Amino acid sequence: MAACAIAGIQLRRKSPQPYTFLHAGLVQLSLIWWTYRFAQHQHETLQLVVWMDRCVATYLACVSLAWILFGHLLVQPALYQALTLAVAVLQSALLYGYQLAWYGPEWLTCVYEQYPWQRVGLTAYVFNVLLLVFAQILFGATLNLRKIWTPLQFCGFIVPTVVGSLVATMLLMEYYLTEVSTQRLWIACLPEQAWSRHIDDALNGSRYIQDFFAKMKIALLDPARL
Repeated sequence: MAACAIAGIQLRRKSPQPYTFLHAGLVQLSLIWWTYRFAQHQHETLQLVVWMDRCVATYLACVSLAWILFGHLLVQPALYQALTLAVAVLQSALLYGYQLAWYGPEWLTCVYEQYPWQRVGLTAYVFNVLLLVFAQILFGATLNLRKIWTPLQFCGFIVPTVVGSLVATMLLMEYYLTEVSTQRLWIACLPEQAWSRHIDDALNGSRYIQDFFAKMKIALLDPARL
């Protein structure tokens, strides 16, 4: 995927929308960076790596904000709404990256000590899926730019792909990795202020999914079997 992202950046000069290709490639490279960081057994503490974490987090936050503010000027309303949904899902997953950039490697070490399989959850169930979904959206975008798909068809592709991937990922991760990982979008692991604990409780996705499984009378997989 890194090769595809770099190729897309190089092809921007041949595109009628060069900045779209540029930022799409950079976002994909940024997601690859987060996948690499969360997949590590030993967490890097080099100042260069910490600096890269913060640069990637800042770039992704700025690109997402720019889309929300100005994206409606670039595409049709329905397409803007569908892509904004994708950006919202992307941002929910990137909260992990923002926390790593803000608190540093000590935060990630604390999380992995508290949840032994969180590394598997973040890489296999979150960022690898995110990379695949983002690549599919880029493929759909090329078909839309080449007039092979209409904007409505592109919207019909984005929404089921994003929503379906999100639901399937959350259900499967909670079923297979319950207790040994967490779907808290904000993990207050290090000594935190009260506001951080409140955010942790409000964004505790694991609690909501476990309640759903309980109502459906679905027994979760015993972590001892892993």
